[in-house]
Amino acid sequence: MSSPEDITARLKREFDVGEGAFIRQLRPQFIWDTEAFVSLTDAMEAYCREIPRGEEVDLWAAEGFWWVPAYVRKWTSHPGFPREHPSDYYDRAYARLDGLAWWFFTTRPPFTEGHDWGPVRP
Repeated sequence: MSSPEDITARLKREFDVGEGAFIRQLRPQFIWDTEAFVSLTDAMEAYCREIPRGEEVDLWAAEGFWWVPAYVRKWTSHPGFPREHPSDYYDRAYARLDGLAWWFFTTRPPFTEGHDWGPVRP
């Protein structure tokens, strides 16, 4: 199990578009890397699951959880973006990002206990 510091650093790297981050490949390279997407959503989930939140949240985290779902949807819905996977995969990916944002802002997971959250794959 990762420490809170490791979980936070991993998510910050994703949200700051660090080396290997999903967004870094999405734009300007026009690459939807499925493994990088799983890494992003795993980092977001770990943060929601493991990092205690109270009345206040870190601004960088709030900005990332708000920005990433909207940005990914907008960028990859553009007619010029090469969509190499079935459209239902992208719909499930967008729903996962929306669910993670919901979890972050409400502190309630978007699924019932025992639900198999599992990674989104094509």
